[in-house]
Amino acid sequence: MSLFHAASAVLFAEGITVESHSALKTMFGLHFVKTGKIDKKYGRWLNKLKDERENGDYDIFTSFEREDAKEDINEVEEFLSEMKRFLIQNHGIKFS
Repeated sequence: MSLFHAASAVLFAEGITVESHSALKTMFGLHFVKTGKIDKKYGRWLNKLKDERENGDYDIFTSFEREDAKEDINEVEEFLSEMKRFLIQNHGIKFS
């Protein structure tokens, strides 16, 4: 969920609102990844981690390995840092 909220905040700062995860993925890709405002790896991570979360929530046969989970946590932390950096640099938003 933190990725959804961080990506939503970046979209909102640009005047774009979304109401679903699907719309968020689409708009984030169109307005940030395809334009080069955000590195494409963050778009890939957003898509991958959303899919993994849904699989974990709804697919009873899904399991995760410890090393994969550690990698996902690192990606989430980097994603959040990048969204924060973008908001500070491009919109002057201050964080405490």
